[in-house]
Amino acid sequence: FQGVSPFDFAMRQKNEEKKRKEREKEAKARMYNYAGKGIQSLTEANAANVNSVNQKGKEAARKQKEDAMKVNMATSGFGVEQAARNADFSRDKAWKDAQRMEREAQKNVNM
Repeated sequence: FQGVSPFDFAMRQKNEEKKRKEREKEAKARMYNYAGKGIQSLTEANAANVNSVNQKGKEAARKQKEDAMKVNMATSGFGVEQAARNADFSRDKAWKDAQRMEREAQKNVNM
């Protein structure tokens, strides 16, 4: 009898694949272990503080930009503009009435 049975060969291949994956997982964990470490130096601490401040500023700018997109410019200043138009209308109407009265008064003047 030469070689191994196909079943034993498949089992050995499966076990070797499992061991290989386990070794790769451990190597990956060692390679990315730096992410789990704490801040180790003052420069890293300062950089983290600066980054957090910059991130807050970026978030505020992003929120402001999103809020600006939601504003309807057609209706936002309409109340103020409408009040100004009403005031102008009454003033113009009063001026036109005064001019009309003046013309009416001058109709009877005979030169």
